[in-house]
Amino acid sequence: MNDVKASSPRERILSVASRLFYEQGYYQTGVNQIIDEANVAKATFYSNFSTKQELGMAWLQACRAEFEETLEPILRSQLAPQEKIRLLFDRAREGFGEHYRGCPFLNVTTDIPDISDPMRQLAMQHKQVVLASFSRLVERFAAGRVTPL
Repeated sequence: MNDVKASSPRERILSVASRLFYEQGYYQTGVNQIIDEANVAKATFYSNFSTKQELGMAWLQACRAEFEETLEPILRSQLAPQEKIRLLFDRAREGFGEHYRGCPFLNVTTDIPDISDPMRQLAMQHKQVVLASFSRLVERFAAGRVTPL
């Protein structure tokens, strides 16, 4: 929590919103709650994020960046497909802490029913990329190939 106080207002807003969106859901989290917990003025919030949706998009983009940073090196490695699959599931399990509430991208797709919503579209795009990556790994495993994706 100390690093949240020391961070910039934008970082505090994003950090608080990330936690709340994940724990409570996007629609169940209000801007005023984010402002209060991030300890910023309303004007500061809106100078960093013009809308709650813009903040939500920044949150999903941060989630995707974290995913890519953690898992892409495994996908790009020279390991055998079965070893990559095992490592991917090991990394995912490491992220399942006591307060695990599921995949943030899937949570958004259930929280936002409107298929034209940009947040839902970004979440679905991410899930399609993940599915394609796993499909290629399984195909290579089945074919006995050991080449990187």
